[in-house]
Amino acid sequence: MEFKEPGRLFSFFRISKIAVIAVPSILQQSFISVGNLFIQNLVNGFGSSVIAGYSAAVKLNTFGVNFVYGFIQFPLSSFYRSEHRRREA
Repeated sequence: MEFKEPGRLFSFFRISKIAVIAVPSILQQSFISVGNLFIQNLVNGFGSSVIAGYSAAVKLNTFGVNFVYGFIQFPLSSFYRSEHRRREA
């Protein structure tokens, strides 16, 4: 990554553009995590069998989401990179 101004380590403009996406994402994930704590608290009242089943379901869900994101992330990043280079040229 090259910057127009020599000696500059980062751009406040780019940081602000990143923050526009990052802050809502951070807030969303925080709410999801707190919600998961409440759900886990409810599940704990049903005994060890339900806790084990819920834990397995959460792990399966996490695996599925990561699997799908892995297949989406690579093509999108490749597409963005090629478009970005095309627009710079």
